[in-house]
Amino acid sequence: MSKTIASQAEKGDKSYYYWHSKVPQGDRAAPPPTPHLLAKQTIDSEGTSLVRNIDKYMFLDDGADVKVYVELADDLAGVTSEAVESEFTFNTLLVKVQGAKDVHQLWVEKLMHDVIAAKCKTKITNQGKLVITLKKAYTGNSWGRLRSRP
Repeated sequence: MSKTIASQAEKGDKSYYYWHSKVPQGDRAAPPPTPHLLAKQTIDSEGTSLVRNIDKYMFLDDGADVKVYVELADDLAGVTSEAVESEFTFNTLLVKVQGAKDVHQLWVEKLMHDVIAAKCKTKITNQGKLVITLKKAYTGNSWGRLRSRP
């Protein structure tokens, strides 16, 4: 005799395996679900661009500022400052750059320390780099990394 049957015989409807005997089997079982098409549409991928994360950058704790350097190569080569959008809060950073094909973004959900959002800025250098300057809220804070630990 199996442990399931033994438990059901000994404990009845108080058995851990009580529901095993109550589930319909064979022809009485529930029919398997059949998928139904809800909608269908055609999307023109010609004008669609992907959002790619910027994961290669350098940063420098520069006294009262923290500077983040992003190399503008490949899809980002030759972009101008008009292609850059930035949003800063006291502890987040979002910079989007429209490349030739795709949008590239650097998103930091929680910065290492607080910044003064109104004084943070971005610029494109003649050497083909995006420089993000973060103004520290407290100049005594040392930034060993850009992102705060979770």
